[in-house]
Amino acid sequence: MIVAGCDVGTFTTKAVLMKDGSMVSYDIIPTEAKPEEAAVAVMESALSKADLSFKDLGFCVATGWGRKKVGFAGKDMGEIPCIGKG
Repeated sequence: MIVAGCDVGTFTTKAVLMKDGSMVSYDIIPTEAKPEEAAVAVMESALSKADLSFKDLGFCVATGWGRKKVGFAGKDMGEIPCIGKG
């Protein structure tokens, strides 16, 4: 199963894709004060790099300043719990 993390920060938005505990793909783009658009764009880019699409995503967790704006995320978490789990 492909799982993802999407961090929507005030300056940059990051996505990482994992499968069986290994990183498959990632990307980083400027947020440009458009958290919803940045989240979709960075995830589409990371998925494309791995020759995948949104339908291949099993689960996504969002974090960061714009985490509540990531409509495709199944869960959102604040930065401190994420850092603790990391």
